[in-house]
Amino acid sequence: MENTQTDIPEYISPKNPGRWFHNGWFSRGFLIVAGLFFLLPFINIKCSGTKLASISGTDMVFGKEIKPEKTKIENENSDTLTGDEVSDNINFSENPFEKGDKKNIDPNILAITALASVFFALVLTFFKKRIPLIVSGGFALLAVLCLFFIQIQINSEIEKQMGPMNFVPLTFEFTSYYWLCLLFLTCSAIFSFVRSTILQKT
Repeated sequence: MENTQTDIPEYISPKNPGRWFHNGWFSRGFLIVAGLFFLLPFINIKCSGTKLASISGTDMVFGKEIKPEKTKIENENSDTLTGDEVSDNINFSENPFEKGDKKNIDPNILAITALASVFFALVLTFFKKRIPLIVSGGFALLAVLCLFFIQIQINSEIEKQMGPMNFVPLTFEFTSYYWLCLLFLTCSAIFSFVRSTILQKT
């Protein structure tokens, strides 16, 4: 009897179901792009709707000195202030990132954990075994949780610290790069878990 199994295309072979889906480069690509998003602004600091400064993912990881942009805003009494004047009147030490110097951002442990998780998840995608792939997906989800809790942390601190004693309302706006980073990390985790499931069946 003629063996017709060789006529089945490799990508739909029972031994390679959905080969395109569990290709390792899909997970790696998502992780690499997510890591690159850390170089872009994650948060915009705004005062009365006007952007004063931006904070990237790497700024939260390694720390940064905040330098307000040269812009003008108006306070409640219609007095015009420059960005430097606003920074002198706002107590920056009250935002959740800073301890010490009022214009410095200290490294954030959640951001550090998120970036480290992206790195470990990327390394583990090069393994073609089930357990490393599951761990890789776990690291990707850990990065998602860390970034999500950063948002909760900031919003919580803003609610606590913003009060009548502040000169002008200071807000933190999360950019599209932050949300895209969360999306790509989630996709990477999904692909890693699916890939581990397929390897288990083959």
